[in-house]
Amino acid sequence: MRQAVQLVEDWRAIVGEPSAVAHGALLGALARGGRLQVAQAELRNLQHHQVDLDVEVYGSLVTACAAEKRWLEALVFLQDACQQSLADAQLFSQAVSTCGAHWQLAGLLLESMDRRLLARTRPAMSAAMETCAQSGRWREAIQLLDDGWAAMCPPNLQMYNAVLRSCSGGAWQTAVALLAEMDDDSSLAVGQDGRSSAAAMESFGAAGQWGRILLLLADLWEGEVVPGDVEYGAAISGLRQEWQQAAWLLREMEGLALQPKAQAFCALVRGALEASAWRHALALHATRAKEPYLDRPTFSLLLNRCERHRLFRARRGLLARLGDNLKHRAGRGKRKEDARIANAVGRAYCPLPQPGLVGGAFARKLRTAMQRQYANGRLPYNKALNLLAHAVEAVAEGGTAVSAMERVAKKRWRRDRLWLDMAGGCKAQLLTAAFGALPPGTKVLELGAGCGYSAMQLATLPLRLESVEEDPLRAVVARCMLVMSSLQTRAHVWIGSCAQVLPRMGGLFHGVLLDHQCPSYLPDLEGLQSRGQLAERALVVANHVLKPGAPYFLSQMLTCAPTQVVSLPEFEMQVEDWMTCSVLTRPLVSPKCPPGIQDLSELSAAMLARASDRGSRLRQASKTLEDWRSFAGASRSGRKRDWAAILSHIELDWLEEQPGCERNNRDGDTVAFRHKGFIAELPAGKTTDAQGKPLQVGTQMDSNINPKSKEDRPLEFMLGTPKLVVGMEAVLRVMCEGEKVRAKIPGPLAYNTVPGFLPYDTVVLYEMDAVTITRGAGTVPVESLGEPSAPWPRVLLPALALPVLAVLGFVFHVRGRGKEGKEGKKGKKEGKKKR
Repeated sequence: MRQAVQLVEDWRAIVGEPSAVAHGALLGALARGGRLQVAQAELRNLQHHQVDLDVEVYGSLVTACAAEKRWLEALVFLQDACQQSLADAQLFSQAVSTCGAHWQLAGLLLESMDRRLLARTRPAMSAAMETCAQSGRWREAIQLLDDGWAAMCPPNLQMYNAVLRSCSGGAWQTAVALLAEMDDDSSLAVGQDGRSSAAAMESFGAAGQWGRILLLLADLWEGEVVPGDVEYGAAISGLRQEWQQAAWLLREMEGLALQPKAQAFCALVRGALEASAWRHALALHATRAKEPYLDRPTFSLLLNRCERHRLFRARRGLLARLGDNLKHRAGRGKRKEDARIANAVGRAYCPLPQPGLVGGAFARKLRTAMQRQYANGRLPYNKALNLLAHAVEAVAEGGTAVSAMERVAKKRWRRDRLWLDMAGGCKAQLLTAAFGALPPGTKVLELGAGCGYSAMQLATLPLRLESVEEDPLRAVVARCMLVMSSLQTRAHVWIGSCAQVLPRMGGLFHGVLLDHQCPSYLPDLEGLQSRGQLAERALVVANHVLKPGAPYFLSQMLTCAPTQVVSLPEFEMQVEDWMTCSVLTRPLVSPKCPPGIQDLSELSAAMLARASDRGSRLRQASKTLEDWRSFAGASRSGRKRDWAAILSHIELDWLEEQPGCERNNRDGDTVAFRHKGFIAELPAGKTTDAQGKPLQVGTQMDSNINPKSKEDRPLEFMLGTPKLVVGMEAVLRVMCEGEKVRAKIPGPLAYNTVPGFLPYDTVVLYEMDAVTITRGAGTVPVESLGEPSAPWPRVLLPALALPVLAVLGFVFHVRGRGKEGKEGKKGKKEGKKKR
C-alpha cells in the first residue's frame, strides 16, 4: 500500500497527474489495506479534479468494505457510483453483502435496485437473506424468497439454506414447510444437503422439538443423503437439553468413524453441566483428553463447576490444559507455543495455596515454569501471558507487578501501537478515590477482572474485593498477579460468567465496578439489585462508557440514579473515554430503548466487533486513532438531547419578551439568571418530603437568593453541563437577555432525578429572569453530566477525585484537633475540682 502511494507521488512529480487507471489501482490498494478513510479523501480529490473512474474501481472499494462488514463506507462509495451513473447490479450485490445483520438496510438496497430498473440477481438476494439469517428475521426471509420467484430469480440451494438458518430462533413449522418445498422442487434440482438438514435441526433444537431432530436424522438414512459429521453435529447441538440422547449420538458417531466437531461436543458438555450432570461432563471431557475440544465458554463453565464442588483433582487436570483453547483457536506456531506456556502457568498455580509461596518466591517458581516453554528465549505472544512474563521478571527481581504492567502497556503502545486494556493513569486515580471513600471493610464487586490490574489497585484499599472474569486464562493470570503482590487474601477472582457466578455470592456489595462487556452492564446490575445483593445507596462505577460505549446503560443511569460522568483519556492512548459514578437510590427500570440510543448501541457493537476481530486482515487498520476519535465524536454528538421535544412538554408564560431576538443559545454559553421555584402540583397521597416536612401547593422550594446571607446574586450556568434540571436548561436555551418567563415543568423534567428532595413526579413552577448571556465556543468539556444540583447545599456523591479526599482529610484533622482541645479543657476543669 505504501509503495503504491509512493509510486503515484513519484508519477505526479516526474510526469504529471497519473491516469485514471493508476488512480483506480491506488484506491483499490488503499481499500484492501484498510485505509478506507484515506481512500474516501482520495476519491473526493479525484472527483474535484473531474477524473473519470470506471465501475471496477468502485467494485474494489465496496468489496473491501464487504470483507469488514463496513456498511457505512460501502454506502458512501455506492452513492458516489450512483451519482456517476456507474452503479450496476453487481455493485449493489456487493453493497448488500456488507450489511451484516442490518436486514432493513438490505431491503432498502434491493428497493433501490428496483427503482433503478436493475434486475435482482441471485447474489443480491442471497446476501439479503443472509442478513435476515443473522438477525433471525425468518418472516422477511420468506418474503424475499417469494420476491425472488416474482422477480424471475428462482431460489437456489444457498438461498434456501439462508432462509432455514433464519428459522433458528424456533420457527420450526416454517423449517418443516421449507424442507417439504425443497423435496418437491425437483425441476430446479434443489434437493436437500447436509447444510439444509443442519439448519433445520438447529431450529428444531431452539424450539425444543428434539423428537423431530431424531426423525429427520432417520429420514436422512432412509433417503439419498448419508448423514455425516455436519448432520450429526447439528443433531447433537440441537439435543443440548436432552444431553443423554446427544451422548448416544456421539457414541454412534464413534462407531461410524466420524469425528465430532468442536461446536457439537462443547454443546453436549454444556448441556450436561446445565442439567447438573457435572460428573458425566467431566467423564466426557476425559474421553477427549488428547484433543483440545473445549472452547473458552465451555472450559470456563466446567472449571467453575469443579471449583464450586471442590473437585481439586479435576480442577488440577483442567488447569494443566489451560492453553488448549489457544491452540484450538489458531494453529500457528506462536499460538502453540503460547498454549504450552499457558499450560505451564496452570500447573504452577494449581497446588496453591501453599504457606510462604507468595510474592517473590512464587514469582521465581512461575518464572522457572514459564522459561522451560519459551521458544528460543522468546516471550509469549498472547497479551495476558506477555504481561505475566514481564510481571514475573519484575517481581522476581524485587519490583512490583503493577509497575511492570504499566511499563509494558506504555512500551507496546509507543512501539507497536498495540493497546492494552487497563484502567491506569487518571482512571486508576478516580477508582482509588471513589472506592476509597467507602467505609472500611465493605464488600466491593468487580465485573471484568482482566489481568488483575484494577484488582491490585483496589486490593490496597481497606475493602473486601470480589472479582469476576469469564476468560479462564485471564482469571488465572489475575490470580497469579495477586499472589505475587501478596494480596490474595484481600481479593478473590471468580472464574465464570456473571450469570454463573453472581447468584452464588453472598453478602451485600456497597460498591460495583463495571469493566466487562458494555452491553451487559445494565442487565447484570439489574440482576444484582433484583437478588438483593446491593446495599442501600450502593456506589456504581462504570468504565468504557464512551469507548467502545454503553449508550443504553448511560441513558438509564442518568434517568434512574444520581450520576456523574467524567471525561478521561485512555491509558497511554490519547483518545477520550468516559467513566460514570452513580449512587443507586431506587430500583432500576428497563424501558424500551429509544431509537437514537439503539442506533448508538449498534454503532458501538460494530466498532467493538471490528476492533476485536481476530481473523480479519483489516483488524489492525480498524484500531487506528482516527477511527476511535471519530467514533467518540459520533457517540458524543448522538447523546445530545432533543431540546425542542423537551420544550414541547413545558408550559411557558412569557412575562417580559424581547421581540425579534435570536433564540439560539447553545452548548458552552453561560447564562446568568434569577429564579424562584414553587410547587405547582403534588402527586396523589404525597404531602411530606423525605425528611417528613409538610408540603403543599404554592410552597416556594428554590431561589437564587442565598438562604443564609440573603444575597440576591444571579446564578451562572453553562449550557451543556447539566447542573440544573433538564426542564430549566431547556427554557434557558430559548431565552434572551432581559426576558422573564414562568415555566411549568413536569416531574420527569424536574426533580425526579434528585431523590429525596421532592416526591416523585412533583410538578414545579419556575419564574426565571435572564440577566446576561455570554457566548462560548459551542462545546463544553464533559466534567459532570448527570445529577442536577439541588436548590441548596445537599450531600453529593462520594469523593471522586484525590483533591476532594485531601480536603476531607484536612477537615477530619481539624475536627480531631478540636475534639482533643475540648477534652483537654474538660480535663483541666476536672483537675481544678479535685484540687
